[in-house]
Amino acid sequence: MKNKIFFEMGFEELPVSSLKTIQRDFPSKLKEFLISRNIKDFEIKIFLTPRRLALFLENIPEKTERKVKLLKGPQEKLFYKDGKITRVGQGFLKSRNIEEKDIEIKDGYVWYRKEEEGVEVWKIFSENIFNIINFLDFEKRMRWDNSKITFPRPIRWVTSFFNNQRIEINIGNLKSGNYTFGNRNTGNIKIPIFNGNDWFEKIRENYVEPSFEIRKEMIIKGINDIVNGTDLLLTKDDELLEEVAYLVEYPVIFKGEFEKEFLKLPKEIIIAALKQHQRYFTLQNEKGELSNFFIFISNSPFAQTDDIVNNNQRIIRSRLEDAQFYFENDISRSMEDYEKRLKDTLFCEGLGSFYEKIERNVKIAEYLLDTLKLDDLKSIDLKTVGLVSKFDITTDMIKDGKEFTKLQGIIGYHYAKIKGFEEDIAKVSYEHYFPLTALDKNPTTELGKVFSIAEKVDNIVAAFVSGNKPTGSKDIMYVRRDTLSLISLLVTDRISLSLSDTFKFSTSLLKGEKFFDEIISYIKKRVEIFFKDYFNIDYDVSRSFLKNGNVDPYDIKKRCEKVISLKNDENFRIMVEGQKRVTNILKGIEKVEMIDFDFDNDYERKLFEMGKSVSERNKKLFEVKDYEGILKNLLSLREPIDRFFDNVLVNDPDDKKRKRRLALLFFIRQIFLEFSDLSFIVFEQIENKKDEA
Repeated sequence: MKNKIFFEMGFEELPVSSLKTIQRDFPSKLKEFLISRNIKDFEIKIFLTPRRLALFLENIPEKTERKVKLLKGPQEKLFYKDGKITRVGQGFLKSRNIEEKDIEIKDGYVWYRKEEEGVEVWKIFSENIFNIINFLDFEKRMRWDNSKITFPRPIRWVTSFFNNQRIEINIGNLKSGNYTFGNRNTGNIKIPIFNGNDWFEKIRENYVEPSFEIRKEMIIKGINDIVNGTDLLLTKDDELLEEVAYLVEYPVIFKGEFEKEFLKLPKEIIIAALKQHQRYFTLQNEKGELSNFFIFISNSPFAQTDDIVNNNQRIIRSRLEDAQFYFENDISRSMEDYEKRLKDTLFCEGLGSFYEKIERNVKIAEYLLDTLKLDDLKSIDLKTVGLVSKFDITTDMIKDGKEFTKLQGIIGYHYAKIKGFEEDIAKVSYEHYFPLTALDKNPTTELGKVFSIAEKVDNIVAAFVSGNKPTGSKDIMYVRRDTLSLISLLVTDRISLSLSDTFKFSTSLLKGEKFFDEIISYIKKRVEIFFKDYFNIDYDVSRSFLKNGNVDPYDIKKRCEKVISLKNDENFRIMVEGQKRVTNILKGIEKVEMIDFDFDNDYERKLFEMGKSVSERNKKLFEVKDYEGILKNLLSLREPIDRFFDNVLVNDPDDKKRKRRLALLFFIRQIFLEFSDLSFIVFEQIENKKDEA
């Protein structure tokens, strides 16, 4: 017979972060635990509101299956003597309530089988359910009584049933009962529960919708009912919709409005004022223009409409008045004033102010204009662009308006426009932060791209120089994020840039040259990870370009793609094996220059001539980055290399011949290294076949 367990734990309203942790991790942790206890083929259903976690564990057995264990007894020599059971052996049989026929001898010991009865599943559940929940990785915890139990919020009730039988579960000082509670705003009275089957009906009667998805649907439908027949549309915000659905047990939708004079503020400021603290939804017309009407969600089914609307309108008016105050103060200040503020604002201990960071960003930007040959931008005053990119961090809106800090960059853009800066310069204020993560949106302007690269390069160098480089669990200056974002920008926007040269220049600005090798090593590892995670380029391929070569992510990706296209080609495989042989021969040998051309056989002469020819042809192909053509030329060296190895003794007893042949191999290897160190390439399928043989 299949059975069911119902469990509900009620608590004070949990923060959204804790609810998301439960939703994400609890089902998998519970499943993992049940399987470890040999409970299978069950079904888990969880229902989560800000005030309760409910679980239906269905299709479970009454008991776990019986187990037969093979247990170890005394040594054979203690159990038997001269073929008879000793007193020790007799005592052992008696203590285990078994007979001689029940034992077996193995590895010099007496073994016996013991059958264990199955354990009642409800008992396993009751003893472990809270630990499973409480071992989840919550951001914050608290204590509320002397039981030493911790949880993100105080736990107020527990109810659980196995079919129709109530399960006793104690959590600290709290004992389980046979009741639940409805919506806090409709009386908050105890509601008796008889077996869990009646739970849905009873809590819905008391204005609690247990399904997160249904609550979202209720919100969307309620908003649509309000705006239908008007020219208003909901400003799409999936993040806000999800958060509000977590915050209420029974969503009730209201419409409010604020004074039209506030619409003079940039719309991002209004949206932030409504969203960050109050979780209000904004509305707009068909042209995308913000309306002075807004939507808010209440958890009070019987709230007086006029009172609740007036109260929320008063709150949002206060928020918008604060925003207007910050806005008017900020735009009244001159750029000279902001420049002074930036000089007084610390960027990082030991690395000076934000103004000094801007100066470094500008120098890196100038370097990039030359390197990337962006001559059209050289007439722009980059110092001004640098100032525009950062001045908003010292504005009252960002510095003091807590709900507006996420608008850093956006605020700078609007203020710069008000102060008369051109669109492309104003955009740098937010675009230089893009992309925020790997494969996120890139800057749309050339200036934005240049300052984005400069910003990230300087941030990375600053972290290493200041002693804040990333470790396994610590990355306080977000170096991983900046590195992956930098690589992503270069690759997805097809910007060919030597990060080796760029970081060499950047480290010099902070007198951090001694950190250069460590930084480049870190960058190379991130390139490998990025290529594998987002383009499925295996580590052996990317490493063949990164190990000793210049770090140009976009260029390396193009080279990797050409190598991957040849990985199944037999000629390519043979050529790579030849390069591995060359690498092994030259390992540990000091480089020998090619000065002796007095070849005494055609195999050396042919290889040298072919090498010279390939080298000359590849020089032209490197200029136009024709990597397919370069690989074809390298492939043409396969046959002369093979013939050389088949017919020539490299380590000849004659010292002159040996040096000449080693020099020839160094010469050939260098031709390959200009493209890649192909000795890193691995051919898994072939190696597996060899292993099988």
